Amino acid sequence: MSDCRADFDLTGAIKLVKALDKMGKSPQKAVTKAASKAITPVKRAIKNGTVPVGKTGTLKRAITRKAEKSRFRGKKIYEVTFDRKYNTVLQKPIDRPGIYGGKSPKAYYPASQEYGFLTRKKGGEGMEYRYGRSFHKCSDDLGAWYERFRDDESRSFKIVRETRHRIMGVESVQGIENRKVEGQRYMRKGAEASEDQAKRIMVETMEKELDKLWKEATHA
Repeated sequence: MSDCRADFDLTGAIKLVKALDKMGKSPQKAVTKAASKAITPVKRAIKNGTVPVGKTGTLKRAITRKAEKSRFRGKKIYEVTFDRKYNTVLQKPIDRPGIYGGKSPKAYYPASQEYGFLTRKKGGEGMEYRYGRSFHKCSDDLGAWYERFRDDESRSFKIVRETRHRIMGVESVQGIENRKVEGQRYMRKGAEASEDQAKRIMVETMEKELDKLWKEATHA
């Protein structure tokens, strides 16, 4: 979810990993342990930071870590994200999907709190919200749109330009004017606050675990 990232200087460790690989000693265990330990302070910083608690605290409880599946040996990535078992609570159906230009029929509460969301302005009656929309001719998306909103008198679509494969135009919704509610960026803030600590833990753990592997491989 977060667009925050951390970079590490592991030049020496990478050389050692390559040497161990040539000796038939997999560094995967060391990499996994280092990544697992490094993600712990990140998760803690996010949960103890500016997470919106609300009335139930579900958002905060749902924060967990998830391991990314990889086909590459010697690679391990953990992500601080949200437990899917809470999706029935954190996901809600949108009453009028697409009214602000989105395509999803559901709203995801964690994302809306992190990045912000669009909502209707007060006193929007008599106003009109417009946004560009394009359709693929081969899939008859425009026909599906007309079928979906044929009984909605507040919505219209005006074709502006056509190409060989696409139809482009402007969709209008009467009585709607939106405003942007800014996000709290709680995931990014937590990740940034714990970046130095995560780097230090990652490097120290990698060095320690790789040293163990090297001693085992060389019978030191």
